[in-house]
Amino acid sequence: MEIEKYYKILELKPGASLEEVRQAYRYQALIWHPDRYPQNSPLQAQAEEKFKQISQAYETLKTYLSNPPPVSPAPSVSPVSPASPPPPVSPASPPPPTSPTIPVGWLTGVFVCYTVITWILSTLKIPFWVGIVALIAWFTVTLVASEDSDSSRGDGGFRNRL
Repeated sequence: MEIEKYYKILELKPGASLEEVRQAYRYQALIWHPDRYPQNSPLQAQAEEKFKQISQAYETLKTYLSNPPPVSPAPSVSPVSPASPPPPVSPASPPPPTSPTIPVGWLTGVFVCYTVITWILSTLKIPFWVGIVALIAWFTVTLVASEDSDSSRGDGGFRNRL
């Protein structure tokens, strides 16, 4: 079977868990990463080939273990036993509640900007209440901007807009 070949590339026994596959991939990638070898050397060329094999094996096994192929049930042959009732089905547990995410990047930006604004206002001898108004304005802008971003997209909340 082809899947066994990928386990062998990652130096694992067939049937290893997804976590074991991840650990083996990281270990093998650390050893065979082409950047570890001198430029334009035979070792680097060998490492590039091995790294491609390791990456392909990891991606294939990750997909295979995340979505295992359906297993056809074995036919049960017991003509003597009466039909037993199906096992009770447990109700699906509700998903765990999700907590709201805090836009840490935006809040850091607000803190830095507010600190700079406070320093400028204190240097220019502007009243303290102006700093408070600036803080409220920065928080408002930050929250509005963070609602528009979605950290689960993986692009940091930035979109291409034309």
